[in-house]
Amino acid sequence: MGNDAGVTLQVSVAPSDARYAGETIAHQLRQVGGQVQEVLFTIDTHRGGRGGARGSQPEHALERMLEPLCARHPNARFIYVDYSPETMAQVGSAYFGGRELPLKDFKGTPIYPYFYALHAARNDYVFHLDADMMLGGGNIRWCREAVQVLQEQPGVLACNPLPGPPTADGLLRSQRSNPERGLGRRAFRFEHLSTRIFIMDRRTLAKHFRGERIHMRRPFRSVAKAIVTGHTTHECIEDTVTRMMQERSLRRVDFAGDEPGLWSGHPPVRGERYFRLLPELLRCVEQGDVPEVQRGEFELQEAMLDWMEARAPVGV
Repeated sequence: MGNDAGVTLQVSVAPSDARYAGETIAHQLRQVGGQVQEVLFTIDTHRGGRGGARGSQPEHALERMLEPLCARHPNARFIYVDYSPETMAQVGSAYFGGRELPLKDFKGTPIYPYFYALHAARNDYVFHLDADMMLGGGNIRWCREAVQVLQEQPGVLACNPLPGPPTADGLLRSQRSNPERGLGRRAFRFEHLSTRIFIMDRRTLAKHFRGERIHMRRPFRSVAKAIVTGHTTHECIEDTVTRMMQERSLRRVDFAGDEPGLWSGHPPVRGERYFRLLPELLRCVEQGDVPEVQRGEFELQEAMLDWMEARAPVGV
């Protein structure tokens, strides 16, 4: 890693994360917190309107959750997403050619907060995680390796850990991709970006993205849904970035890196069983103690929760 290649671990947190984020964020810090120069939690309590009105209960609950984590990590801090006109203009100028960024897409999924978080980081290399992401493998050099890929491999916009715990044959199960040569057996290329997890050089994104527009959704159902729910009719930011990547022959590289590698997972549904088993689930992820059915799968399988309950049916 170059001398100036500091990395910010940026975790997005919202009131809807409050029930589980204390566990998952502590897990994320255990896995990669020691690899970065800054940890930045961005809290978004926006519920409509330009001002991003906050509610006192979610605000205080999230602060109480993050304060002890920041106290244990001197390089960690938390901030609220700033919806002031001045800051929005700065973010729009940096990443969007001076145009105003939509706050959310037609489904109510954030757009502006992602760019604000990149803008607020103290380092150009930003490793973004949603608050519910899980990380396994334990490669303590993965961030350094990812920065090296971003610096040395032309056309790589972003890197991700391997999607899902590794399989014996080194292949993916839940996603289709072509191998990325030169990064070992467990490395794959994609032509789209996931906003759940990525590491990128924000300067590269800004260079490619300034001329882009976030399009309005055309299908009637999407427009109607946006109008009924009070959202804008803009497409999701993943679609905009993916189109830009494909037009400019950019790619995302997912790789495990040096042994024991690093992989990521995501819970698609968070029911009562998930909350009950979460501490044990994170322990299993960190120790690589996962059933065969979960290997190669990015999304958490119900069968993994079944497996955990079968192993420890009492007291979990």
